[in-house]
Amino acid sequence: MPTVRITGISDEALARLRSRATAKHQSLEVYVRDLIEREAAVAAIEIAAELQRRR
Repeated sequence: MPTVRITGISDEALARLRSRATAKHQSLEVYVRDLIEREAAVAAIEIAAELQRRR
């Protein structure tokens, strides 16, 4: 699994991510990876729907 490096994020935002990861009993790395995967899936669905509308 590739390494994810979080840059350009405020300490407050990072603390919120850590808090959410802890609440889900996950490491920060796993939580962020899952978040990215979910966002990518949603984006793929939206792109597919847009392409379907254009047909």
